[in-house]
Amino acid sequence: MRAIVLAAGKGTRMKSERTKVLHELCGRAMLWYVVRALRGAGASDILVVTNDEVQARVAEFGVAGVLQGEQLGTGHAVRVALGALEPRAGAILVASGDMPLVTPELFGSVAAALDGNDSAPMALVTVRLPVTSSFGRIVRNGDAVERIVEVRDASPAQLAIDEMNAGIYAFDEAALREVVTRIGCDNAQREYYLTDAVGHFVRDGRCVRSVGAADSQEVL
Repeated sequence: MRAIVLAAGKGTRMKSERTKVLHELCGRAMLWYVVRALRGAGASDILVVTNDEVQARVAEFGVAGVLQGEQLGTGHAVRVALGALEPRAGAILVASGDMPLVTPELFGSVAAALDGNDSAPMALVTVRLPVTSSFGRIVRNGDAVERIVEVRDASPAQLAIDEMNAGIYAFDEAALREVVTRIGCDNAQREYYLTDAVGHFVRDGRCVRSVGAADSQEVL
């Protein structure tokens, strides 16, 4: 299993000169905990999408890095990462470098959710949170995940949904490579959202599986 870690954001809301994922918790950078958990889940090949500051230090974490020169959204970041990886069959996890409390078990659960009779191309972690959260909302059609709506693009009714996207994904790698070529930037932030992959898969008639996080604090 492979993993891509999204770690190019500056974390401007923290009002800090240091990139967010390099802030330390108990003497270790946030990114260190994410890498450790991914290894614990069985990811043997980990690539970190970086900015200049993280790229200068990525070797400290025992992983490779690829620089995202322009930060054009999560979908763009994944395209940059895939461009640096030789294609191969199997699962690929996509995680955020600023989520140090995620356990190997949760990463493993979302990867395992790809296995099934329907050959799901994608699985994701959802979480129940107070509706004031800035996490994207999970829109369902019955029990099935239909799409993810980011807060800036959500209607009042969608903002009232308390099931949210935790930003942890597993993909069949071939399906991911195909779908990222179809993701556009027709949204409020003019960014390429990886979350739009859900809608594309659903319109193709494919199943997107979900795994609920039992403890909301794990994915904050």
